[in-house]
Amino acid sequence: MSSSSKKISRRVLTATAGGFAVGAFAARFGGAVAHEGHDDATPGADASPAAVTPLGQVIMRVRYLVDESAAAEVNDRVLAEFVPALEALEGFAGYLVGDLVDQPAVDLTVTVLKSADDVDIYDQQVVQPFVSSLGDLFDASRGEGWNGDLLITGAPTGDDASPAPGWPLRSGYVAARVHTSLPGTNPRDFVPLAISGFLPIVEGLDGFEGYLWFPIDGGFVAISLFDSEASALASNDAARAWAAEFLTDYTDGNPAIYNANIVYANFPVLGA
Repeated sequence: MSSSSKKISRRVLTATAGGFAVGAFAARFGGAVAHEGHDDATPGADASPAAVTPLGQVIMRVRYLVDESAAAEVNDRVLAEFVPALEALEGFAGYLVGDLVDQPAVDLTVTVLKSADDVDIYDQQVVQPFVSSLGDLFDASRGEGWNGDLLITGAPTGDDASPAPGWPLRSGYVAARVHTSLPGTNPRDFVPLAISGFLPIVEGLDGFEGYLWFPIDGGFVAISLFDSEASALASNDAARAWAAEFLTDYTDGNPAIYNANIVYANFPVLGA
């Protein structure tokens, strides 16, 4: 990272995450977009953002249960039936399920597959049979969903104060931020800036366990995993402050935020 990027990172972190100890994490990356060392995190300064090779495909969903009493049953069945079927797929690269902090009758899921070719297999062999088996436990009239290319990942190396997470996780917190793009902009254009400028900030928060970023139709999504709710909330504050300073040409900086308690998380794409 350049000296100017380091100054930016420290300034934003100081302004938005006061009271949280900052660890010096190095990220472990794979693929064409991000690899070890932020200075070389893209294929080259003149590379076309559209030409960046995705690290996988991300599918994020928010689903509403008929009522809170169904949450425990659904989670138990996800762990007993859905997770084994998903992780048995050759294209499996990651999965998370969590209950929204303020709405336990709403769940958040994040699935990462190795390629776009794996999405139909996942839907037909895993999702459809499982959802059908749940009957009326979900409110089929409500829900949100986002799909996109996985372009940025980050994970602690375990060489510093906070060790690498012991996958799979069965506790912790996730903050998922869905940003809306301004008309005529492409979020892929600022991938290099996000890697060099924001990623070190979120990695530096206590209890950092993972980061995923992907563009969607009309915007982009950032997902941060932590071992504490305080750090997950701090990542939201840091993201808003950084977007307000550096991404005003791309987004209004007011994302929809989903904070959830992790029920289960396993991400081979992050080195699990």
